Amino acid sequence: MQGEAALRRCSEEELARVRSAISCHSSEGIVGLDALCAGGGECVEVFLVEPSASAEALGRPPFLAGVHSLRLCGDRTERLMGLLSALWGRIDRGYIVVDGRAEALFLYGRDVFARSVLRQSPSRCGVYAVLNSRGEPLGWAERRGRVYRNLLDAGWYLRSGL
Repeated sequence: MQGEAALRRCSEEELARVRSAISCHSSEGIVGLDALCAGGGECVEVFLVEPSASAEALGRPPFLAGVHSLRLCGDRTERLMGLLSALWGRIDRGYIVVDGRAEALFLYGRDVFARSVLRQSPSRCGVYAVLNSRGEPLGWAERRGRVYRNLLDAGWYLRSGL
């Protein structure tokens, strides 16, 4: 997607969805970053940008500024690895902390079993930030019964060759 559409200011509806997704995982939110959007129609890509670069980034290709953080497709909000980077150190809800074995497996695209969860904080959105025991973000998962299904993990970038 990057490069297909120029960055623009997000609409109020898009910003509300961004704030809602962020509030599932952090009471502080994204401190010191602006949200800019690219695309429209079926999917909108959301980039978090330093305020000092915001005005200059408008109208430019997304890969020139900001962190690709969310994808809004229809009613679905997809959290991307960039959002975890932006939230790092501020995640205080909607997370699970996994043991070392589950960390390794998760980074290879596997799901997390409840017995491997060391700590958790309920998620009102159904999506959990997956953290290791040092608080480092590993990816995103959604709870399905006693299993946290891997939605996206940091190892995906290595496996995909991007």
